Amino acid sequence: MKQKTILILILLAALVVSGVIAADIGTKATVTVSATKATPTVTAAPTIAETVENLTIVKTGNTTISAGLSMKSTPVEKAILLSSITKSALAPVKFPYSIEDSNCTVVVEITKYRCTSEMCGYWVTATRGGKEVATNSPIWIYPPPYQVVVSEVETSSKIVDTTKTVEKTITVKEDPKQAAESVLLMYAGMQPLGKAVVGTKE
Repeated sequence: MKQKTILILILLAALVVSGVIAADIGTKATVTVSATKATPTVTAAPTIAETVENLTIVKTGNTTISAGLSMKSTPVEKAILLSSITKSALAPVKFPYSIEDSNCTVVVEITKYRCTSEMCGYWVTATRGGKEVATNSPIWIYPPPYQVVVSEVETSSKIVDTTKTVEKTITVKEDPKQAAESVLLMYAGMQPLGKAVVGTKE
């Protein structure tokens, strides 16, 4: 049994042409034009040595799972709760079924699943760009995920010395089924191309 936990460049040149007109008091005027280039002032972009992201997580919709997790004290207890919730969420789903990423580049077919007391495993096949991905089923996820990102907004950023600080607000919702699908799509997007295999142990 092999576990796969899946869990971011103006140069401004100014040409100044100054005309110097000298008129000889006679019948003819001599016009002398001299052109000089102004030395451009270039301000170098600041060098960013480090980027710090401060994240604010906002939950939307039903937060029953989060409430339940808050009453569990250990990682194992939380995993047990999440496994049970995921199993219930997947129970009415008809297998096999397919999912794809937003670019329709990665396609994953989930043929079946099984949840133990603490984690859930998925049997999958996948293609990326139309070519087979070397998946290794079952893909066990521990602890089972339960949140998906609804939106991510950069609210502000500033640069102090060589450090850029970015403030982001991420909105999430609880959806164990979609959360698992997101992990499987990420997994298929990272695996090399090749023949899919199925482990001998479940």
